[in-house]
Amino acid sequence: IENLLNSGANVNAKDPESKTALHWCASVNNVTSAHELLKRNAKRDVPDEKLQTPIYLAAAEGNFEMVQFLKDNFANINLKSDQDKTPLEIAQDRNFVEIVECL
Repeated sequence: IENLLNSGANVNAKDPESKTALHWCASVNNVTSAHELLKRNAKRDVPDEKLQTPIYLAAAEGNFEMVQFLKDNFANINLKSDQDKTPLEIAQDRNFVEIVECL
């Protein structure tokens, strides 16, 4: 990611599903790259086509470290997906206790 950003890549570019690089980092628990993206002013709360934000995806995948990192970096934990669920609610649905306690 650092090489792409140093080459002038748009930190908030979206793929065909409206996911940004931060969404993908969140879904695979890549905190190191997420940190680099936020240093370059990546938007924390951009929804994808399903209205899922990066912190929502991290919670849905059970990625505790990422949820904690994004929360510590002021991601909005109250935004709802197109299923009308917040990150907390999806973590509860999937029994991710550590994430529920974090949120």
